[in-house]
Amino acid sequence: MNAGHVPPYILRADGREERLTAGGPVLGLLEDVALEGGEAGFAPGDLLAVVTDGVTEAVSPDGEEFGDLRVRRALGGPDARGAAATLASLVAAVDGWTGTAGCTDDLTALILRAT
Repeated sequence: MNAGHVPPYILRADGREERLTAGGPVLGLLEDVALEGGEAGFAPGDLLAVVTDGVTEAVSPDGEEFGDLRVRRALGGPDARGAAATLASLVAAVDGWTGTAGCTDDLTALILRAT
């Protein structure tokens, strides 16, 4: 469930990719909001990546956003890397993208790998 935020990524061990798009408007913005729930099962080797817009909207020195495609590439393919190594790869990719200016927003990510 994304509740108005960047839809989380699921990278399956068999190479399939999914995005968790159920939800609704941003949490805390409106009163009395109905959110659509969702479920996702995980098998060994599957990866869940939840990131904030500070990751996808990180800007390069020439003003281009990091975007979903670069997040996906930084997460890598189905492999044996653990969650910590995948997170380190994502952070390094964003840091390299923004250069010496760094991020102007939060850089928050949660990576889980099913074992």
